[in-house]
Amino acid sequence: AGLDAKLDWISARVDALEVGPIRPGRWCWRDARPASVEALWQELTCWVDWLIARYGLDELIPPCWIRHGAMVEELTALYAGWYTAYQDIDARGFDPLAWHEALARTLSRVREWNRQGCRSDAHREDPAAVVCVE
Repeated sequence: AGLDAKLDWISARVDALEVGPIRPGRWCWRDARPASVEALWQELTCWVDWLIARYGLDELIPPCWIRHGAMVEELTALYAGWYTAYQDIDARGFDPLAWHEALARTLSRVREWNRQGCRSDAHREDPAAVVCVE
């Protein structure tokens, strides 16, 4: 029964594959399709609000994090890891613990990304970024 269930799961995943150009991953802002950007923003901002409240991070993650590309990417990666650890049916029992270890490393990097010193009462723009044009 267990083997049949796994085969059904694999079969469903293969059937869901699309033929054609490779689509960017769900978490890839750089190549996100316009239709998916709004939904991902909504999902990410709600989750970051929860993260800040749950872990008391309002002094570390400024309200303007959405205006800082590096923080957006960092928090998106953290959300992707949380989503997999807590929402994926195939998550292993120690994945939430591994996510918490990643949280500590991520918060260290968020401090680095906040070089401008943004706070709840002050936003400072990042220096202009170089944009790659293809």
